[in-house]
Parts: sequence; C-alpha cells; structure tokens
Amino acid sequence: WRPDSPSTRVWRCATSARRCCLLSHLMSILAVDAGNSRIKWGLWDGTWSHQDWVATSELPRLAVAWRTLPPPRLLVACSVAAPPVAQWIETWARQAGVNLRWVVSQREQCGVRNSYLDPSQLGADRWAALIAAHHLVSGTVLMASVGTAVTVDALAQDGQFLGGLILPGLDLMADALASGTAGLARRRGAFALFPHTTADAIASGAVHEPSRPLQPCP
Repeated sequence: WRPDSPSTRVWRCATSARRCCLLSHLMSILAVDAGNSRIKWGLWDGTWSHQDWVATSELPRLAVAWRTLPPPRLLVACSVAAPPVAQWIETWARQAGVNLRWVVSQREQCGVRNSYLDPSQLGADRWAALIAAHHLVSGTVLMASVGTAVTVDALAQDGQFLGGLILPGLDLMADALASGTAGLARRRGAFALFPHTTADAIASGAVHEPSRPLQPCP
C-alpha cells in the first residue's frame, strides 16, 4: 500500500463518493448557503419541502423562519459571508440540538478534484456547486453563479476542476461607474439590446459583461 498510488487514489475517490451518496439520502437536511448579500436555505426531506432566503444583513429573520420547520437531523452549510454569520449559524445549531457540517473546499471530495494551488482559497459555495454539478450532469460543465460577484467555473467530465473566473456582480459594476465618474449616477435601469437611456445602458452593460466568458470561442 502506497498513499500516492493510483489504486489508493481510486479507493479514496470511491469512498468519498459513497459518503456523499449516503449523506444525500439522509432525511431532513437543512442546507444553507450564506453569501455576501443573501442567505439561501432549503429543507430536504425527500423533496425540497421548504426553500427561502433572507438578506444577510437581516440574519435574525432566519430564526423566525426556521422556528416553524420540522426539526432537521442535519444542517449542512457553506459560507463566504463575514465570520459573524458563521458564528450565528453555529449558535443556532447548538441551541437547536442539530448536528452541523460545514462544507470546506478540499483537495478532493465526492469525485471532484480541486486544481487550486491552495485548495482552501476556493470558495466553499463554488466547491459545493462543483460537486453538485459533477453528480447531476454527465459530461463537461461550464457553470455560472450570479450574486454579489459572478463566478464562472469549468469542470471536466472526470471530475477535474479546471479553474474559473471571478467578476464583479451587476450591482458592483454599476456602483463602480457611479463612484468613478462624474456623470453616471446610479439610477434604476432595464436591460435592452440597444438602450436609449443612460440608466438602461449601464444596466445592459452590467448584464452583458458577466456573460462574455460564456460565449463560444471563435
């Protein structure tokens, strides 16, 4: 037995995938994705019976929403928000008597291999999404996630994470124009192919820019 042998790597991959499969069939899982702007959550009890979100700045509202849920057996969470958000989730789980498992980016997990030089630098939300994509889609995946920031990640069919991009989100791009120029104040606009107002031009540009990495190469 050698820790770096191909057979050992295959065994580790199979064991990790088996654990993920067992976890996915465990009933009553509260899944939480804590982002910079929103905290998304859902209760899995064979189907997604409850799903909702709250603004990250309104964290205490989660306690009100979760008070009416059937008691979950497990809370699985990932967070890219500020540390107090994770601390609040840990406190809630402890007081509710619910086991908590944090999703943390790793070198390899559930059949997905992390290509980052430092695997811990990859956002836990991106890591969770890559694992989900690998198990939901049979083939190469180009995955986009639009939030405060926009991420575009590429995943090979064999589970190798090829790398990804991080871009400013729609609001961040509009805010940058408003703060960095004299005549482009922040106003509500709408997307249009050929905008006829400044507000619509900014909104349309903010939509176009994150979609550029998804365009096919010439």
